Parts: sequence; structure tokens; C-alpha cells
Amino acid sequence: MDFYNFYNAHALSAYYADVKTARGQLLGETLFPIARTTEMSVSWVKGYNAKNIVLQPAAFDTKAVIRSQREGERVQTELPLFKEAMVFTEEQRRTIISNISRYGEKIALDLMVPVYKQYGQLVDGAMIQAERMRMALLSRGQFVIEGNVSLNGNSVKYDVNYDPSGAWAANNNLAIQGTSQWTEANKDTSTPIDDLLTALQSHSETNGGVVGKILMNSTTLRAIMTSESIKRYMRTPISVIPTRAEVLEIIERETGAKVILYDKFFTDEAGITQKFFDDAYVSLLPSAAVGQTMCGTTPTEFDLLNNPETKPNVAVTDEGIAIQTLLIRDPVNIETIVSATLMPSFEGMQSVFVIKGY
Repeated sequence: MDFYNFYNAHALSAYYADVKTARGQLLGETLFPIARTTEMSVSWVKGYNAKNIVLQPAAFDTKAVIRSQREGERVQTELPLFKEAMVFTEEQRRTIISNISRYGEKIALDLMVPVYKQYGQLVDGAMIQAERMRMALLSRGQFVIEGNVSLNGNSVKYDVNYDPSGAWAANNNLAIQGTSQWTEANKDTSTPIDDLLTALQSHSETNGGVVGKILMNSTTLRAIMTSESIKRYMRTPISVIPTRAEVLEIIERETGAKVILYDKFFTDEAGITQKFFDDAYVSLLPSAAVGQTMCGTTPTEFDLLNNPETKPNVAVTDEGIAIQTLLIRDPVNIETIVSATLMPSFEGMQSVFVIKGY
């Protein structure tokens, strides 16, 4: 049997496509849809406020008054590169070949699923990086990604601020202070629903923002639930302790927006488990997308996919993630290399308002 019929870049790409279909879209992919680009850098205009401006009155037979154009803030940055490899050792390969020989090629794919899962983590890791960046933008307007120096001295660091002027931080953020913070200690003085309504009004008046979604995690929701002020909005007797479902209903009823609780985790470069969306933050979002996930062309796709000799060992997913399988002759190993160039654009940054509750 030819083992390489079962393990190659195209087989791994096909497996990832099936897994992605079964998994469904990540939250960030609905807010920042995938877009392919051939450019090495991305640029976009950060939207100005969306407040409506009336058309000027005019007399008949007169020239039109020239309206000055509203300039948005242009952001431009290089697409960051992510790349990592895993090695399929001689021992692993011989064990699988032995089992296939013993039980027949009909079960080859079943035997290969654990292998696809393990090596498919490299492919999925690219989209996890994208989700990490997207969620950081929705709470802080910037992200920092740093390589693990202990891995071959990987000191690469991407520190990208989407708000270099500080205008978004000044106009689209509300930090709850002092005894108003949403904590157990402030349960008698905090007013989270009022804070949400204040933010909605400020966002509408300053930016013309219309909020369709409210994003937070469950830890932040529990902090909101500690406030005694929640009882003022309850339809049941005031002595009853509000349930999680009741608090969600109150928030949605009072704001007119759908609450999204996002509690997924990822493991960073140093092996530390982190939340995609941090505690204490609440993001007010429009119903529509706020940007795109720009996926560029990797050197692997540009150079190796266009080379007749290397093309059979290279596959590219719909998101532009490049997969390369490379046969190492001594010792005989298969190196699987996955690379991606991607980052979000954030044209709708002005339509996002952030509350930091504590």
C-alpha cells in the first residue's frame, strides 16, 4: 500500500473542511467575514460617525452648495505571518502501515482520523489566531501576539493598535468607576442596567450608533447579576432573587438588543489557557458585520503551489491556510508545515461601543 495516498496535504485539507462544516462558524467569522487578498498589507478607512445630516435647502436656478467630505481615519498595516510544523515520525508511520496491512485498506481512513485530528490542529490554529484578534478588537481595539521564545528563540511580536489617535477610546468607551463597578462588594450601589442604557444613549448621540447585539461572557453576566438594582426591572416580586434567564430577558427588553454570551477558550503560544472575550467587558455591536478577516497569500501558496515539482505536496484551504507535506529522507519523516497570513480589518470600529464594568 502507498501510505502517501492516505496522508498528504490534500487529505488533511479535505479533513479540515469536513471538521469546519460540522463545527459551524466561529462567532468572529460572522462579525468579520473571511475575505481573500493577494496583498501583503491591508488598509481601510475607520468609519466616521453615522449620524444623519440633512440635505441643504436651495433656491431654483442656483448652484448646489458643496458639502465637505468627512474624512475617516486610514489604518494600514502588514499582514502578520503565522507558521508552525509537526513531524510524522518513522515509528508512527510504521505502526499505522502495520495496522492497515493487518486489517485491510478499508479501515485505513478510520485509522488515520486520530492523525488528521492531531495535525489538523495546526490548520485550526490559524483560525484560532484570527478569532483571538477579532475578539481583542471588540473589547480593546488592539491586540498583541508574541511568539514563545523558548521555541527556537521565536521572538516575533505583533503589536497592532487600530486606534492610534485615541479617538475611539475617548468616544466609544465607558469605564465604570468606584462604587458603581459591577462587583459583589458594590451590590448596593452598582447600576449595570442604567450603565448599559447610558452607553446606548451616548453611542447614539455621538456616533449615530444603532445596537443590535450585546457581547459579553458569563463571568461578566454573573457580575451584573450581583447588583440589587436589577430587582427594579423585575416583573416578579422584588424579594425574589433574579435568575440568569430573567437577567438576560431584562437586558434584552430594556436595550432592545440580543445578548451574546461567548465563553470559548484558547491556548496561547506559552501554553496558557485564555478566554477569547475577556471578563468585565461588554461590547455594543450593530446587527451587521463590523469588518473583514483578511487572509493573504503565504509564500507557500505563492511559490510552491505554482511550482510543478512541489504543487502535489501543497494544499490551500478556502481561508488561504497553506498546508505542505515534506518528505525528510534521513531519518525518514514527514514534516507537515502550516502557514497563514491573516488579520482583521475594522471598518465598522466606530459602530462598536465598549463598557468596562469592573
